[in-house]
Amino acid sequence: MRLSPAPLLSATLLCVLSACAKMPRVNTAPDTPRLTEPKRTLVLGEVSRGDTRSPDHGPGSYCKNGGRTGQDLDHFYGFEVHETASYRFEFVPETFQGVIQIQQKKADGRGHFGIGCKGAQPGHTATLSLPLEPDFYWVIVDGNLWDEAGTYTLRVDRDTSKTAVIRPEEPALVEPLCARAPLVRPGERTYGAFESKSGGARASCGLLGGDAVHRISLATPTRVRLRAAAHFQPALEIRSGCHEKPIVCTRAEAGQSEVEVTADLPAGDHFVVLDSTRLGPRDPNGSHLDEARLAGAYVIDMEEEAP
Repeated sequence: MRLSPAPLLSATLLCVLSACAKMPRVNTAPDTPRLTEPKRTLVLGEVSRGDTRSPDHGPGSYCKNGGRTGQDLDHFYGFEVHETASYRFEFVPETFQGVIQIQQKKADGRGHFGIGCKGAQPGHTATLSLPLEPDFYWVIVDGNLWDEAGTYTLRVDRDTSKTAVIRPEEPALVEPLCARAPLVRPGERTYGAFESKSGGARASCGLLGGDAVHRISLATPTRVRLRAAAHFQPALEIRSGCHEKPIVCTRAEAGQSEVEVTADLPAGDHFVVLDSTRLGPRDPNGSHLDEARLAGAYVIDMEEEAP
């Protein structure tokens, strides 16, 4: 004799509904509207304080270790960047296990994605350093575990440390690049593959620094013209010594991938540094740390001109 599944299904459904009814809700009623724009402003060099037990009901982070659907115990900040640089966020959840996430607008303008995330135990500091270009970013303060909320402090500063992604050249990293720099010859095309390298060879009109260093060797004073084309927006510099001041440096126009420089050079060896003027593309499906590293192919052409 077969029994109808209806009584069993009804009992199971009643049990599930009863359990859900008893689940504590510390966030919001189902019809509470969620913010679509930041309620708070994060200011460079200033400390922000808050208590997520009085939440903003913002978009929330999606890199925390635990939570449940509908939990929006977050504070929602906007942070406007005016200059490309590395920025250091310091977050201290004083009374709860917290997490901070930086979110960037997608290229098509439809939503945001995570580019950096860091959590901390109560009373400890979460430090997150990211290279950022001019844009308006979202900064989310959230609980890192189920129903975690409490007081915190948050601050952002320019990161000028030796571990920042965007930082000056380091002689110890650049010297080997000069020592093995391939020669660029008139009338010949030179091929290369650029890879961004923090502390690497950085053009004075460039941004990231990298591993692209070439050498020009002249028997007599010569006017030279260099043209470079890349799979990114390049900068091109000529300097007389590995660590000397630039003779000339030119960067490609916005949205362009070619650049040209002309210079009157004395006899001897000179160095050519190719750099990028933009950060690398970030993964729009990411949620954790994305330092916007860049890699791409390039070519350099050299011509000698009459003075």
